[in-house]
Amino acid sequence: MDIQLSVVDAVSRRREDVVVVAEPECTVADVERQIRAALGFGSAGGPVEGTRGLGGTVTSIDRARTRRPEPAAGLWIAGRPVQPDLPITISPLRHGTIVGLGGPAGAAGSMGAGTHDLDVGGVVEVRVVGGPDSGRVHRLPLGEYLVGSAHDADVYVEDPTVSPRQARLKITPQTVEWTPFDGAAPADIERRAVTGPAVLHPSELISVGNSRFSLVAAEAPDASLVPIDDGTLAYNRPPRLAPPPIGRTITLPAQPGEPPKQPIPVIGMLAPVGMGVVMVAVTHNMMYALFVLMTPVMMLGNVVSQRRSGKSSHRQQLADYKTFLADARKLIRSAGETERHTRRYDAPDPASVLVTALGPRRRLWERRRADQDALVLRLGLTRLMSAIEVQGGEIKANDDTPKAPYLTNVPLTVPLREVGVLGVAGPPDQLHRTARWLVAQAVTLHSPKDLSVIVLSNERGARDWEWLRWIPHAQPEDGGTVSLTGTTAEVTARRVNELVSIVAQRKQQAKDRALPPEAARATLVVLDGSRALRSLPGMPSVLQDGPRLGVYAICLDAEERLLPEECGVVARYDPTDLARLFVHMGYGNDSDGVLADQVSTSWCERLGRALAPIRDASTEEGDVALPHAVRFLDIVGLEPPTADAVRSRWSRGRSTEAPIGVCLEGTFTVDMKKDGPHALV
Repeated sequence: MDIQLSVVDAVSRRREDVVVVAEPECTVADVERQIRAALGFGSAGGPVEGTRGLGGTVTSIDRARTRRPEPAAGLWIAGRPVQPDLPITISPLRHGTIVGLGGPAGAAGSMGAGTHDLDVGGVVEVRVVGGPDSGRVHRLPLGEYLVGSAHDADVYVEDPTVSPRQARLKITPQTVEWTPFDGAAPADIERRAVTGPAVLHPSELISVGNSRFSLVAAEAPDASLVPIDDGTLAYNRPPRLAPPPIGRTITLPAQPGEPPKQPIPVIGMLAPVGMGVVMVAVTHNMMYALFVLMTPVMMLGNVVSQRRSGKSSHRQQLADYKTFLADARKLIRSAGETERHTRRYDAPDPASVLVTALGPRRRLWERRRADQDALVLRLGLTRLMSAIEVQGGEIKANDDTPKAPYLTNVPLTVPLREVGVLGVAGPPDQLHRTARWLVAQAVTLHSPKDLSVIVLSNERGARDWEWLRWIPHAQPEDGGTVSLTGTTAEVTARRVNELVSIVAQRKQQAKDRALPPEAARATLVVLDGSRALRSLPGMPSVLQDGPRLGVYAICLDAEERLLPEECGVVARYDPTDLARLFVHMGYGNDSDGVLADQVSTSWCERLGRALAPIRDASTEEGDVALPHAVRFLDIVGLEPPTADAVRSRWSRGRSTEAPIGVCLEGTFTVDMKKDGPHALV
């Protein structure tokens, strides 16, 4: 079993990475002896590389070190000593663990200041869900706390637009109250200005400068994990129901018009008069004259009555219409709030992603290949028109007819499977903070069975991607501890050749059968310095043909003009405000003022170490080992179909067996002698 660890010397406080290759029967004490040998302790010479003993082999990744004082005995994990006689298979030694040698790892083993340990007790989590220091999670018990950018703040955020002493947070069993200090930066809760004490609710976002905070009730991890003897944790992905579509349709009635005026029937009134005159003249009876006079009066009264009834009916229709509009406004407001919550849930923020990985939580690797939101990546928060569709009525720009609202602080996402290539441009620090976030959310929301990650960079950018060595998505499929990153010319060329081979192989498979891109394991390629990397042989074909074959790319460079032409969406930092992005999505669908999600290297390392020991052991439908389709050459072992391989098969003699596919046990065959003599296809 191979376990990659980080060892912190309790004396010098130096942290070094080692790979433990041990037998299952080894104990913690055996591993400690070999760690000491690999780090150069207990021997007069230099460090011992690959020393073999009862504990197997420990190889130090960092070879440059000098003789130094030897720490005390014992290994420590999470501030607690580990029993020396504990078998390694049931010990807390897992991939990515930070181990203290001779004492607690202390600050050298921390994942960044200002982020509280999620294992400690607490009732509320205050999360930084957007801005230049996204991803911080503060789990707090009952009490009062200082929120601000001061380093001694209880809820610390590294953002100069947040005041050093921004607010006092009071947590009681009943409520959580936010009270701004005098002179603090302006703040609002879902666009409601906060000028005094305000009660916070879990679904609301607090905006302060370029940072966004949210409040979440602390919950225990709920993922199903089973320890495995090889130092990993088997994780069973729970079923996931497809999220409901966003938006709804609301139909408004037409506004009642003015009631038509009842005309006076002049002809109808005069006709009886003429007839009455004739009757009086013929019969000399004046009673007919009385009836003649009554008819016009009755008809005129009927007209007046109908006009009054029409006005009364119109007033009632107007009242009903206004009541309906008021109800429609409430319905639209409620639907808008639901949509805002749904959008935030479907595209989780950096803090939620970190908590999912650290728990882990059941949302880990929740997206499957066939899901509509597979590889839909969040860039940041912005203002978007609601997906609510208001139909009917007479909707005018200047009237009070209900309209679809704008939603503030909702995620802006990029569907990478549709876009193919995403370009991001900006200063190096902000550029890498956003790029790291894009990769981090991808590996947290997608299983290594469904996604692999390859990063091509240079030696200057190596530190930004060191955390990937812990990620299972960035490991070779055949195992090992080497990350699929290229930061030197030699390794980068090798990775490009591998990508070219993947694209060529999938091209050939696509010729043999029509398969959607999601049928194969997706590959996410990051080109850090895309202008130079695109010039490498084979890379243009990867960018051009890769997306339709399941190979997608995120291209990074200092300026938009340096990005490759294959980019379907471009996000560039606003030079006047390095917290915001301008996102060009084509066809007029541009978004400016996007508050970019930015994460630190320590945040990424903490997430990477949390994912390091986890392996996808799901067996639910759609995740079993059966592929969507297989090639004949693959199941008969003739890939590639060389002449020697064909002659070798011919030399085996005749057989009535015929392979027709694969099953869980391997190649599935039919035998015309045993299963026949007839077969129906």
